[in-house]
Amino acid sequence: GGGGGGGAENRDVNNGMNGSSASGGGSRVVDSVRMSTDSLSLEKNTYRKNTTMPPAKVSTLSDREVLEANVLRQLLEHYFKIVRAAVLDAVPKAVMLMMVNAIQDNIQERLMQAIYLTEDDGAFSGLTRESEEVRRRRSEVKKLVASLRRGIAVMREL
Repeated sequence: GGGGGGGAENRDVNNGMNGSSASGGGSRVVDSVRMSTDSLSLEKNTYRKNTTMPPAKVSTLSDREVLEANVLRQLLEHYFKIVRAAVLDAVPKAVMLMMVNAIQDNIQERLMQAIYLTEDDGAFSGLTRESEEVRRRRSEVKKLVASLRRGIAVMREL
């Protein structure tokens, strides 16, 4: 099979990459990785030719570990679906809340400016003017109050 020499070779590749990236630019990293992989493949071929020991076994997962990994994967998928649904639900609500708050903060000021700063002075007086029905009813009530006061005055004289 294919899994050869094991951990020592991988450590050599990682050490080569870490050492070169800490010391300088990107081209050094690429050159270092190339040199490490070239020497690694030479070491594998030399190892296989010069030793009578079989290469190390690649560890496989037991049935229980595979089952646990699948369960964990399913749990994570369901968790991310729930989080995604929550975010999809919360974002429009947050946007609307921000819009409503911004409008609420500015609406009174804008309405007052629209009322007081109009070029037509009749617009403000038109908003505060009573209707004809209210005027008529007010005059009737004033007459009624005057006659009630006269009636009270007559009763006091008696």
